[in-house]
Order: sequence, then structure tokens, then C-alpha cells
Amino acid sequence: MNTLLLELELPSTLASVSAFRQQLEAILIHRLPIKRQRNDILLCVSEVGANLVEHNLATSLMRLKFGSNRQQWWLSVEDNGTAFDPDQHTDQQTATCSGEFSLQTHGRGLELIRALSDQLDYQPASSSRWNRLELRWQRHHQNDKPSLLLVDDDASQRRLLTAYLAEQFSIHSAADGREALSIINEHPIDLVLSDIRMPGMNGLDLRQHIANTSRTDTLPFIFLTSSSDQNLLQQATALGIDDYLVKPVQKENLLYTVQRVLERSQQIYRQLTDRINQRISQTLTPRLPKQLHQWQLSLGSRNSGVGGGDLVLFQAGEQHSLITLIDIMGHDEVAKFFSYAYSGYVRGLLSSTSADHLKPCDFLTQLSDGAYQDELLSQITLTSIVLQLGDAGELNIACGGHPAPLLISQSGIEPLPVNGILPGLTDDTRYNSEHFVLSAGQRIACYTDGLFESADSESGRLQLEQQIQQTLIDTLHLPIDEANANVMLAFDRLAGIPPKDDSLLLLLEPIPAATRSDNRQ
Repeated sequence: MNTLLLELELPSTLASVSAFRQQLEAILIHRLPIKRQRNDILLCVSEVGANLVEHNLATSLMRLKFGSNRQQWWLSVEDNGTAFDPDQHTDQQTATCSGEFSLQTHGRGLELIRALSDQLDYQPASSSRWNRLELRWQRHHQNDKPSLLLVDDDASQRRLLTAYLAEQFSIHSAADGREALSIINEHPIDLVLSDIRMPGMNGLDLRQHIANTSRTDTLPFIFLTSSSDQNLLQQATALGIDDYLVKPVQKENLLYTVQRVLERSQQIYRQLTDRINQRISQTLTPRLPKQLHQWQLSLGSRNSGVGGGDLVLFQAGEQHSLITLIDIMGHDEVAKFFSYAYSGYVRGLLSSTSADHLKPCDFLTQLSDGAYQDELLSQITLTSIVLQLGDAGELNIACGGHPAPLLISQSGIEPLPVNGILPGLTDDTRYNSEHFVLSAGQRIACYTDGLFESADSESGRLQLEQQIQQTLIDTLHLPIDEANANVMLAFDRLAGIPPKDDSLLLLLEPIPAATRSDNRQ
């Protein structure tokens, strides 16, 4: 299931390419933690866009889209200029083709784009006036083992320590402090285990740099040393390290020390945040009535205990009712605070306008404008979907970067054709409302991506998605609350308690005409 995250149609200028790149970078910072892959995608955007502007002079407009599915990230670049088939050209040939898309900039070009992407497809204009270039990248999900960085100039020592630790931890290694800082900048690291005496940047300088950087100042740090120099050890402990070990270190002692430091760090973090977390989380707990405007609703949710949050808010009118689901990106306490702030903003929007007079697309535009224009709210990344419930199974939906709702029927499951870019990326973003009519025996499932993404591995995520979809089909005949409970039970078995990400499932079905009453609340 493809999710559209960003879409812009712009004049063919370098300023347009830069604007798209900046907005895409804001999305990837929150959604793609692997910095190297982030940079590959952004460099491809710059290369393709610059080539269109500088070498395909017939191009006046570009359509740029970026999205994802469970397996891939994808970029689509459409232009109304001269067609070009990259499979029939080399960089050297295209460099001499005046007025054609050369895919070469500053000595780089097509070969660079091929090297930085996993798949390249090109379709020249035929029935439409748009040529389309598509690039795809495989999604690499984060390893759920704690991530350790070993820093030692002795390669044999790094291999030995890796052998000791690899079963329980994900290991990165560096030969000196400079290389270690580069790894910390590109990968999420949970603990540093470093030698003190190394050429170049030694362990003391590395620790000092980490402690003086706001993003890493609380990163747990253990020194390894073979020195008995008391002055050196005093220097090390004065830098606020968590522990030090004397070489040669035994495997059991190493594992015990690393686990103890990690657990202590996590305990301190929980103690500092639990009180505010409890108050905010209670406020953010999703709640909906059981019936709303001739629709039956059932809501299930799981909270990971960290990070942003899944919001569900509603407004009932005489003729329609409006429900909005919002997923706040982020996995820290700052994201939790922004969830709290945004929920207040959305409540204000809902209470200020009648649900009878507000289309889902217009409401989503207001959400997006708030996220773009407000100094506080503009610092978050979110997805949202807005549903307008009407009579006789009528339903209008607008989507902003959110997973498409699933239509459940006796014939199976299919995603509804709704799409739209992430809210808050541009001013006055416009969305479309799609109209649907549900028949008897059909249900809609709206969810946040944690429902399918909370397993520990790629195979586990695939199993989780398949099991949840099968449970949704198998429980279609059950009362809606019982069906939701069964789905969330299957989720708990495969994702664990608590899950790695907040997860929410909203099931909706029209109340049969024979049993309807006036349930507008």
C-alpha cells in the first residue's frame, strides 16, 4: 500500500528543486533515521531536478512526488519537456545532446543516480504530456537490539569485543575518535565503549566532544583501558563517564557492565519523564462514542510509552459528524509535548466550526495551515486523515500523508483510493475529499502505521500485517467491539507489550436501517 507523503507541481527552476528538497528533508529527518540513505535520496532529488532545469530547456513544469510503502521509498519526477530514455544513453553521450535531459551535472549524472538508488524506471510521455522518472530505495528498518559503538585503534581488540557483544547488541566500530563521531552522526547509538589512548582524537577528547554536544550529552559512556596511570583514570572519571573497565576484560564482566549502565540510564530517563508522561498521556488517550451519526464505532489503541502519540478527535453535527486521526512523528518527550499542544489546537478548530458546514478537505487544509504557520506547531511532522460521516453509509475522506483506510468485505480487504501530502509542508495546501458509500456487511478500518510496523524484524512486520488483515476479515461477522478486541489481541501477541510504536485501530460500520435511531451526539 503506497502512502503519498509529498507532492508539488512547480515551474522548472532551481529554486523549485531547492524548495522540494527542503520539504523532503524535513519529512525524512523524522521518518528515515539512517542518515546515509537520507542523503542518497536528497542527492538524487538535487541531481534529477538540476538536470531537468539546466539541460532539458523544453521543460516548463515539474511534478515531484515522494512516498513509501512497507518495502520501499519512492520518488516520481514528471516533466513536460523533451522525452529521454536513460537506458539508451550513457553520460558521455547525453553530455553532447543539446536540449535533451542529459542527467549529467558537474561530471556526475546518470551513473551517480543509478548508484545511489536501488531501482530506476523511465516512461516517456505517450497519452499524457508528462515524462516520468521513478527512483526507488529499499526500506531498511532499524535493528531493535541496543546499538553499541566500540572505539579502539587495535583491530584485534575490536573483533574480540564484537564477538563478546554481538549476540545481544547491534555493533558499530571505529578506530579513533573522529571516525566514532562520524558514526554517531549517521546512526542512533545507545552506548559508547571506548579505549582511552588512541592516535588522532583519543578517548578523552571523544568523551569531551560528546558531553559538550546537546544531542549526545546524555549518551552512556564506558572507558576501556590497559593503563594503571591514576592521573589518567582521574581525568577519565572527571569527564562524567558511567564506568570504566581494565583490559583484558572478561566477557561476563563486560556484558554485566554494559547491561547495568544501559539499565541505569533508562531508569533515570523514566524517572525524569514518567510524571509528565502520565499527565499528558491521560489527556491524549483516544476516546470516541460507541455510536456517532448512524455509524457504529470501535476504537482500540496501544501506547508505547515514549514519543509522540496518536490523536482521535471528533465533532458531531445535525447532518454530519467529523472524525480526525492524527499521528505525531517522533520518539522522545519533545514529541509527546507537541502531541499535547497539537491536540489543543485541533480541539479549538473543531469547536469553532460546525461539522455540518466543514468538508474533510477544508478541515485538513486548516490543520495543515496551522502546522505550517504556527512557530511551535511547525516544528513537528504529522500525518492525518479526516472522515465525515453521513446517513445511509455515506462517507467522505481526506488524507494527509496517512495510511489509506481499509475496506473490509466478504471478498477481502482493499485500501481505499485516498491520498494527500503531509500537512504543514507548504502554505495553503489543498486536499481532495473522496466520497464512498458502504453497503451492509462492509466495514472501514482506519489505523496508524504502528499497527503494521511494530514487530521486531522485517519478517515479523510482514507476519504482523498478514495476521491483522486476516483477523479483520475473519471477524467481519462479529460485533464491531468484539472484532476490534480480537485484532488488538493478535497485535499484542506479535508486537509485544508495550509495542515499539503507538498503534491505533478505528473500525466503522453503518448502523443497519432496521435498527437505526437518532444517535447524533
